[in-house]
Amino acid sequence: MGVPRNKFPEIKKIKAVQHIRPMNGGSKAHMCKCSDGYTYIVKFQNNPEGNRTLANDLVGTLLARYMGLPVPDPAIVEVTENLKPGKRDRMFRYDPGDKLGTPGKCFGSRYLTPRMPGSHRSNSVAPGDLNRSYLSKLGNLEDFAGMLVFDKWAFNTDPRQVVFVRNEDKRDRVVMIDFGRCFHGPHWRFHPYTSIGVFGEWYVYNAIEGMEAFEPWLQILENDLDEDVIASLASLIPPIWYDFDVVALKTLLTSLNERRKSVREMLRHCCSTNQHSFRNWMRPSDMHHFVASV
Repeated sequence: MGVPRNKFPEIKKIKAVQHIRPMNGGSKAHMCKCSDGYTYIVKFQNNPEGNRTLANDLVGTLLARYMGLPVPDPAIVEVTENLKPGKRDRMFRYDPGDKLGTPGKCFGSRYLTPRMPGSHRSNSVAPGDLNRSYLSKLGNLEDFAGMLVFDKWAFNTDPRQVVFVRNEDKRDRVVMIDFGRCFHGPHWRFHPYTSIGVFGEWYVYNAIEGMEAFEPWLQILENDLDEDVIASLASLIPPIWYDFDVVALKTLLTSLNERRKSVREMLRHCCSTNQHSFRNWMRPSDMHHFVASV
């Protein structure tokens, strides 16, 4: 799982060649066809949530991928003044407007066609749309546990966004998307906040009874994803995305490295206090009854 030590990914650098439509969300992202022939969800510089949203998306995607979690391919997308808004689409009831955003280096996340019903203007699925019979057949349902490990560590203050896609083996899988609100969004600081990162549909955690469910990802986080790895992945961020504030970036990376030591306790506290989402978690009282019955 994850990316081998001392072997970090080359980030694809492409150009937006056709605007398709705007997306929902606070960052005002847009769907664009790019020069590699694929479609991407593109977040522009100087969007309403700030340039750091782009930095969060890139480094969040890379860190999650290092942990072995399913994410879309990221890219640095060059947007020029020649990119024009697409035509108004009456079916989707939107008007692209006259301007798309500031030209320059933007963040792109490769678009994945959803398999489950959801909003046609976002690339994600709301928990209320999910069928538990469908979830039980997912090829990687256990990855929701890994997503929680990541979101606790990265202090993702947005509800976990996912999309369900069909894999080459004809099985549906869940992929995690949108990392813009990691690290407390543009604030780049961390606070005690125990409810973050929990997906809205409790069934995805139905098999979690104890900490062993999180171990594959905790082992990578605690033993492999050290400060050198974090710094190497963060070095791939275009400096303009954090306004060239090297001090702020270094402070963020130091905090991320220190937080690795606390994630295990964050998970234990979250699962033991959230009985709605973690219905099969072995709590102390349950353990007492289990021991007494043996």
